[in-house]
Amino acid sequence: MYKEFPQLPYIVSSIFLFLSALLIYLIRWEFKGDRPSLQIYFQKIKKGVLLSFTNKHIFGLIIIGSTLFFVGSLYANNMHQPLQITLGIPIAFLGAIAAIFSGCKAPISIYTYKILQKLVQTSHYP
Repeated sequence: MYKEFPQLPYIVSSIFLFLSALLIYLIRWEFKGDRPSLQIYFQKIKKGVLLSFTNKHIFGLIIIGSTLFFVGSLYANNMHQPLQITLGIPIAFLGAIAAIFSGCKAPISIYTYKILQKLVQTSHYP
């Protein structure tokens, strides 16, 4: 399909970008609390960084998440793609596969909080 319509990925990407912008525009934002300022912004960043480094569970999640991200990125970019090209898989399929995986990750991101709540209720964590 890519060979007949090389502009198709750009058109589809533009459509989804437009739909995303429209969705963000239609959300009714209700901010509560203090008016935003640089001082409050930097205080929240400082508090978040200190919390991240002092809480062992959060720090562990940061280390594990960073490691998994970099290992996956290294595998995908430096080893996996050249192997697929060597095997004769067309380059357009690499983008299609990446798009399919990204599409599968979206619902996971949406429902992560609900899944986590169910896991916490059924586990013995405090």
